[in-house]
Amino acid sequence: MIGYIEENIAQALSLSELSEAVGLSRILFVKQFKAATGLPPHAYILNRRIARAKELLKKSGSTIVGVALDLGFYNQSHFTRVLASLRA
Repeated sequence: MIGYIEENIAQALSLSELSEAVGLSRILFVKQFKAATGLPPHAYILNRRIARAKELLKKSGSTIVGVALDLGFYNQSHFTRVLASLRA
């Protein structure tokens, strides 16, 4: 499942889609995912998007807005709000 998330990190990943991909009910998927990663799926995906954004911003001359959009954030403001919420 982690590989699937990494491959599709820029896409809208719904709980239904993720649970179907592994053949579990949504409730069981969330429980097992959290047990395996320590985070619920949504929080894990946001953390991975932020981590990937940091990597991209360090390695290239990309703009913040470009990286934000490439990783599935609605806009730069959405990206910075998520980043700030994770740092709090």
